[in-house]
Amino acid sequence: MSRFTIYFSKIVKIGFPLMIGVLCVFVGPVLAHAATRTWDGGGTGNSWSTKENWSEDTAPTSSDLVVFDGTSTKAATLDSSFAGSVAGISINSGYTGTINQNRILTVGTGGFSQASGTFNGGTYNIILNGDFTLS
Repeated sequence: MSRFTIYFSKIVKIGFPLMIGVLCVFVGPVLAHAATRTWDGGGTGNSWSTKENWSEDTAPTSSDLVVFDGTSTKAATLDSSFAGSVAGISINSGYTGTINQNRILTVGTGGFSQASGTFNGGTYNIILNGDFTLS
């Protein structure tokens, strides 16, 4: 066996697993994608912060896309216990309820689209980092 073969063999045995580990740590979070959280209104009350009001009984986070559709027409309230940020909002046809905004809302690059229902922003700001579509 030549010196090159031995040296290359050590690099592959040590370097490759190390490289994979580094990629997982630094690239993995970038590749993570947003979950879609659909309002199902299954909880008590109308609060966004009530996890039972959302699909999979999980309240949305800043990396999640929020969907309102015919799954439930129950009214929804963006309450102060909700973190205040989502990746995007889609209020699709089939949702005939009212969404009341009772806190500042940040919407990520997924944007805000509304085809149905009522969105009552009140006196609170919406920080929109994506497209706005009203149809």
